[in-house]
Amino acid sequence: MNINEIITDENLTVSIEEFFQYFTYGGLLEGQPSNHVNKMILTHIENRARKILELENIIILNPEPKNSESFGWDSDCELPRITCIALIKSIEVFKDLKKDFSCLGIIWFQKDFMFPIEDDILEKIKKIPFRKLCSEFEY
Repeated sequence: MNINEIITDENLTVSIEEFFQYFTYGGLLEGQPSNHVNKMILTHIENRARKILELENIIILNPEPKNSESFGWDSDCELPRITCIALIKSIEVFKDLKKDFSCLGIIWFQKDFMFPIEDDILEKIKKIPFRKLCSEFEY
């Protein structure tokens, strides 16, 4: 298996076709991570992913902050330092057999720049119901 291939949705091989990453708090000019800032980041990243991937179906894996035992939006905490955006693709279609391929956008946060994808994130990606959530397209 190639480094850009992942088996998801039980037995479906998908490939990472596009990948972007950057520092989660890279644009934060003053202050520090907080509940309010984190909500803004999550809203912004979803909109950003839609634009750069040119795709509506985007999944955000639940961020797990690095300095809080239990993550709740009621407490201030810091998200992992790297934001990752990936376009995953399958050459199979599941909803409309007239289409040629299927895609899904995924956003996650991790400690370091990648590759490799952190094991806990990879396990979450593998559990995504790709067939149900993907968008399908024609060439």
